[in-house]
Amino acid sequence: MNEQAKKKALRMIPYGLYVLTASDGQGVNAALVSWVSQASFEPPRVVVALGNETGIWHRVRTAGAFVLNVLGSGQKEVATAFFRGVGKAGDLLAGYRYHSGIVGSPILDDAPAYLECRVVANLDAGDHTLFLADIVEAGLQNDLPPLRLEETPWNYGG
Repeated sequence: MNEQAKKKALRMIPYGLYVLTASDGQGVNAALVSWVSQASFEPPRVVVALGNETGIWHRVRTAGAFVLNVLGSGQKEVATAFFRGVGKAGDLLAGYRYHSGIVGSPILDDAPAYLECRVVANLDAGDHTLFLADIVEAGLQNDLPPLRLEETPWNYGG
């Protein structure tokens, strides 16, 4: 296989940027994620790929639920704050205000939209795990278009 062509082609797949949060009663984790897709209309479902053995991976496995906070165009600084994954500090998460939703995970007050999700299945996918989740609540907090990976100097994949 042509490794350079594979890498370039995979990096041409468009990705949004999201802050995934999870709380299991023992603690809170949050991380920037990009491998996300709608999986079903009925029931409404998404699939999220999380790196194995990361803090957020452990928290989602334990909690069985998460919030997918959709970032908006121009919110690169928010994405940067969650780039390495973080935990809660006082009443802030990586310096940002939040409130809890029905699944108990943080909803970022600055996120244009969010999806509250309950995990229904997971699949070992190599160095990542795919979490299939039902959307149990959704919210719109402002009208920004979504932040996309190509708006940043980062790349993930390939």
